[in-house]
Amino acid sequence: MGNYAPIETTEEVEIECAANPIMPNAEDTSPIRLEWNSPMNQSASNSATTPHSPSGNFGTDQDSLRPLTDPLMGIISGINTATFTPNKTPPLYFGESFDNMSFPFDASVQQSSEMGDHFSTDQPYQVHMIDVPTFTPSRSFSDTSVFRMTGPEVSTPTLPNGWLQMHGAITSQVQFVTTQVKSIDFENFHQAWPFLHVPTFAPEKQNNLLTSAMANLSMWMQNANRHHLVPYAINQELTRALMPTITGEALTEKPATDIPLPTLQALVITLIYAILGNAPASSLNWAAQWTDIAISTLRRLGVLDNQWHPEEHLQSADQQWVQLEEMKRLAYAVLRIDTYLCIILDRPPTMRYQEFGPSLPVSDNMWRAETREDRTNFHWYEPAGRTKSAFSTMVRDGLESRGFMTGYLRMPHLTLEDNHFSLCAFLSELWAVSKEVHEEHHRNYRSPELNRTTDRVELWKGYLQDWRVHIEETDKLENAFFGECISDCSHFLGLDLTLYHLLCLKLYANIRLLEHKKCCSGCQEANIDNVISIWAQSPAGRQAVYHAAQLKRIYERESNMYKPNDQRLCNVLGPAGLLTSAIILCTYSAKASGGNMPPEGDAVMTPPGDAIELGQSNLVGTPEFENWISQGGSATVDGVFLHPFSVPRFSSWHRDRLEACPLYSSRLVAFLLTLKF
Repeated sequence: MGNYAPIETTEEVEIECAANPIMPNAEDTSPIRLEWNSPMNQSASNSATTPHSPSGNFGTDQDSLRPLTDPLMGIISGINTATFTPNKTPPLYFGESFDNMSFPFDASVQQSSEMGDHFSTDQPYQVHMIDVPTFTPSRSFSDTSVFRMTGPEVSTPTLPNGWLQMHGAITSQVQFVTTQVKSIDFENFHQAWPFLHVPTFAPEKQNNLLTSAMANLSMWMQNANRHHLVPYAINQELTRALMPTITGEALTEKPATDIPLPTLQALVITLIYAILGNAPASSLNWAAQWTDIAISTLRRLGVLDNQWHPEEHLQSADQQWVQLEEMKRLAYAVLRIDTYLCIILDRPPTMRYQEFGPSLPVSDNMWRAETREDRTNFHWYEPAGRTKSAFSTMVRDGLESRGFMTGYLRMPHLTLEDNHFSLCAFLSELWAVSKEVHEEHHRNYRSPELNRTTDRVELWKGYLQDWRVHIEETDKLENAFFGECISDCSHFLGLDLTLYHLLCLKLYANIRLLEHKKCCSGCQEANIDNVISIWAQSPAGRQAVYHAAQLKRIYERESNMYKPNDQRLCNVLGPAGLLTSAIILCTYSAKASGGNMPPEGDAVMTPPGDAIELGQSNLVGTPEFENWISQGGSATVDGVFLHPFSVPRFSSWHRDRLEACPLYSSRLVAFLLTLKF
């Protein structure tokens, strides 16, 4: 084995973040170049290949068998302009010949004990097909050993019997994934990310890349892999499957070449896996770049223009309908991923709602129907507008009618999932408005009368408030989520509430400024501290505290509803919302005034009798709340008084909840080191 570069431990990452508390974002990585060669080759600056050629028939493709130590290594450092030839199509996953063959999730690698975020790479490696011990016996792989590779020595089957064993193992893998997708274990995934058509999901519809991506997600859902890094083999095959087509057409201006739907599904499944709550920053940056590639691919294929057509060999109208709906739902999944990464990494969204031409997905009942006859029956009850109106038109009409409530247009009843797409569509506009506001405030913080963005901010505050009123009328969002019955709750209840509060906070608080106490290198610390104090005493600061208290409340509720992995799967934004909640609650409490400090040694400070409790439902619109927003006063969150003395309690509670997510816990620690009170 070659010598690997040392890997940062979790403690090192936390120390570094504390010393240089800069939010990770997609700009931390190099951009994708149009010309490329296979990642992690020997010409790359951080090449991890062995210094000598291994024996056997695997050639240089044995690298695809290694797990990705750092997801950025696979597509950043290895991308260069050295050897790409547009006319040469690289081999498919598993290759045309045996020397290109690699098996998904067959790498047994010693794991680090540091939160499981990094692999240990200084030990000889072994690659072999094995039974996965965490899978139940009825769903396990074939117990046939396919091959074993130890260090640089590779042994391959040379007898016909070996080939039969290998074929049987691949077949077992596909059958296993098909069974898993249709099992009750995947029900939470299908409810949270409904873009796979389960009734028609069959081995012949898959390719090996999709099988690998589903197996990887399945292993994480069953707690079989703790590391949460994107496996190198999947990264390698995504690059081989997509990059030659994309770059070749860009360089030669050839017409768009269709990419198989299963390949795009594999990409989206891997992106979902990469952005879940305990993913490290490197996985999130990897996902950000591949999300941009996915959006570019959807544009090029005509999906966003509603011009994509299913494969020509599909003669059945029912098959064509399924593929069209799967592709549409895939585009909506990419819209969601782009939105989540925008919030988590504080980066501008790549997709805008104005370019989104497909109509809304069909109803859940029609999508889950087992037979064609059932789908036909449900089709009679589908509103015509769902299948005829473009999503961009729906959002535009809603905004032109002043949100969703007044004017000559009135939005029809939308599902919780539809409303979530609407919030995702808002983000591109909200990000631009908030960015402009923060830049103007930075330039003119000494002259508030020069603020030229007030009207746009107030307009979007009205849009969000109208959205909330509309969905409360149609779905009783807050009562349904915080009610006593939690068994039948839609996965989009908590997700809609979380995204709504996070979008509102973009208009009421500059989270980056609060977290890092600077927005650029030219900011003076004294001025920044003064700006934050003024914000904490303003109505905008009090509005932000209310939304932060609700984010904390949502996270607590979901912690009681789901197991940890299911919670991360159903609400990707949960940890990001909790970190934002901690930043605002601690900042506001540190700057709060009023009330007397408790006697020395007292652990609890008794709030005044007139303090308003912010952690309750249906508070907005009440006289008590409106008076507090406009006039100020004492407030509590879950009975804890918002006061400098309460900062340790808030910070300790949030640290305990974010402990399983190193990225967010390290950012919280770095923020607390900047807090002054």
